[in-house]
Amino acid sequence: MIFVTAGLQLEFTRLFDAVYAIQNELGEDLVFQCEDRDGKYPNASCQLSYHPNDFKRFVSISNLVVCHAGIGSILSCVACDTSFIVMPRDADKGEHRNQHQMATCRSLESSKGLNVAWDEIQLQRKLLDHFYGKASLAIDYASREVLQNSVSEWLKE
Repeated sequence: MIFVTAGLQLEFTRLFDAVYAIQNELGEDLVFQCEDRDGKYPNASCQLSYHPNDFKRFVSISNLVVCHAGIGSILSCVACDTSFIVMPRDADKGEHRNQHQMATCRSLESSKGLNVAWDEIQLQRKLLDHFYGKASLAIDYASREVLQNSVSEWLKE
C-alpha cells in the first residue's frame, strides 16, 4: 500500500495526480488523504481527514508514504521507520502561501533518509525505481538518526 498525504490546509492535486497516473504500473493499493469530490481517483481509498491513530497506522503499514514537505509528515515517517518520498508544495503554482516547503527540502535534502522529488516526473521515476527494485528508499537506523537530528537542528534555527 502507498499512503499519500498532503496535510489539511490546502489542496495539492499535483501530488495526487502524479501518483494516481501510474497506479497500474505500481501494483499497490492507494490510500489518499484528500477529498475526491470529482471522482478523479476511483481506484484509491480517499478521505480528507484521518484520526491521528488511523494516520499513524497507515504510515506504519504502508510500503511507502508519499507526502508534502510538512515537518509532521516527515517526522511521522521517521518515527514509524517507513520509507517515504517528499514532494514540496510550490507557492508559485498556488499550492501554498509561501515557499517554506521548498526551503525545508533544500535545507534537509543533504540528510540521509530524505528523498525529495522536486516535480511530478521525478516523483514518478522514484516510485517506479523503488517498486521495480532499481533503488531502495528504505531508511536504515543510522540514517533515521541523522535525519531526526537534522530536523531537530533545523527547527532550532
